[in-house]
Amino acid sequence: DRPSLFTKAPIIVSGANDHRDSSRYLQSGHGREIAGVLETFDPIGTINVALALQPQTKNIVTVGEIDDVDYASAIAASHPQLRVWRIPAQQLSADELALQLRKLPADTVVLFSVFTSDGNKRLFTIQQSTQFVTQQSTAPVYSLNKNALGFGIVGGKLIDGFLHGHTAGEIAAAVIGGKKPAEIGLLK
Repeated sequence: DRPSLFTKAPIIVSGANDHRDSSRYLQSGHGREIAGVLETFDPIGTINVALALQPQTKNIVTVGEIDDVDYASAIAASHPQLRVWRIPAQQLSADELALQLRKLPADTVVLFSVFTSDGNKRLFTIQQSTQFVTQQSTAPVYSLNKNALGFGIVGGKLIDGFLHGHTAGEIAAAVIGGKKPAEIGLLK
């Protein structure tokens, strides 16, 4: 903990998420005035969309979530009639990932969370990882991120980082205009 020049300045956040303890840290405040927009993914909502569009689905495979996130368990708990498993994209080479995606059963849906590197530390942009998965998968791919649209996904309950940033900018302007961060809080 080093001293900061801005120890009394409010903190405005955009895109802080629940899966890395950041929102819990922010919600506690730590003596700072905090407002902004939290990033809240909805894997169950996305699977519900997928099941409405693909009613023959018997299998769900998740691809891309980081190690401390477990969408597969949450989906399995909410949909016990489905077989659910995870393909750990960050632990496999691109070739190994492609092989697993090409072998998916016909009655499968993929829940895709963008990733930025594979097991060989090969780097991907959001668009590249999305195109890679959608081009290699034998099953329809649904995503959690609006930035995946236009790169082969079917759809999903998508978060929008651009909208989060726009909203955080409006919050910052309100705070500069005199509104207290506590009056705004952390929005989802």
